[in-house]
Amino acid sequence: MVKKLSDTHEEQTVIEFLRHGETTAGKCFLGSTDVSLSQLGWQQMKSHKLSGDYDLVLSSPLKRCREFSQAFATDKNLPVKIENEFREIDFGLWEGKTSAELWEQDREKLSEFWNDPVLCTPPEAESLTDFQKRVIEHYYKWLNELKGKKILLVCHAGVIKIILCEILGVELKNMYRLTIDHAGLSQVSLWQDCPQINFINKMPPVDLKC
Repeated sequence: MVKKLSDTHEEQTVIEFLRHGETTAGKCFLGSTDVSLSQLGWQQMKSHKLSGDYDLVLSSPLKRCREFSQAFATDKNLPVKIENEFREIDFGLWEGKTSAELWEQDREKLSEFWNDPVLCTPPEAESLTDFQKRVIEHYYKWLNELKGKKILLVCHAGVIKIILCEILGVELKNMYRLTIDHAGLSQVSLWQDCPQINFINKMPPVDLKC
């Protein structure tokens, strides 16, 4: 069982989740494949104009998150930590393929995945339960280490959805019903270890075009 936060903590902890922007890979199943942000992706993330009032920047190790995190932390004179366990789920043989391509190649398996991603893992992919376990364990680990702090976590849609499902008590198989867009910003605060979701998938104030 995952160890959760202590029952005695009375300080407020705030964690903001920033999904990476658009990447050079385009729209496809993009998990463990390591690609950079596109020019638009950089613009999407910068357009939030984050204040820099964080105590720490946490980041996935993948370039589409890490490169922005390091640049932002340097600009705001903030410490930055790379957490390997906050990388995106590995989609196995589906990496880099679009839904349209997979629909033509094996629509039955794709349909099964959308209907129940817990039981229907893509070929040679990481299972959703294994993904959940590593993300949630390290989510609580960092919250315990950073009580009373404000944290920016730059990561992936899958990581954010897993954590939101944990907080909301949503079944894992329903996680893909949540929408987290490129550069979507979400915020959770904890007071006496009780989490409250303040907003989900807040988009940049500027409508950016390619």
